[in-house]
Amino acid sequence: HDPHRRRRVDRVTGDLTLRRLREDDRWRLFDWRNSEHIRAVSLDSAPMQRDGHAAWFDATLAAADYALPLDQLVLQLKFGGRLALAPWFARMIADVAHVERQFELPNVLCPVPLGPERLAGRGFNQALEIARPLSKMMGIPLRARLAIRAMETRAQSGVAPDQRRDNIRNAFIVAPDSLAM
Repeated sequence: HDPHRRRRVDRVTGDLTLRRLREDDRWRLFDWRNSEHIRAVSLDSAPMQRDGHAAWFDATLAAADYALPLDQLVLQLKFGGRLALAPWFARMIADVAHVERQFELPNVLCPVPLGPERLAGRGFNQALEIARPLSKMMGIPLRARLAIRAMETRAQSGVAPDQRRDNIRNAFIVAPDSLAM
């Protein structure tokens, strides 16, 4: 490990404190998800039922909340080219997966591919940059070309929440040479 790289990441992250989810988070998240203003911007604006939420919550593995300061770190990686953050995010994911023993690990890691235009503009695929070290940390094979971006789409951040599914409909295909995997 490069000690200078680690210091740069520490400087960016500051005094970030992470904690494991607790049982009371289950129902705080349920209340938040069912609030009127969150339903208005969700892909599915219908109220979530308690049973459905409980099953969803139990099957979800999250390294951290997408909130300050982590949301800004994600944006720095994705749009600011702060590639030193990718292994840090991978470590966060790996640590949570190792702690949550009931979480079944995948057979392969397949990062979401970018379209050629977006990849050329950004210069890298942030999902692939996180998946590379995550694959090594967890001993899970990386299949970077398992999925192919079949067509360019508008950036999801520029699409209304209720139109995001349509925006990426048919945008991805399984690589033909991977069908016999």
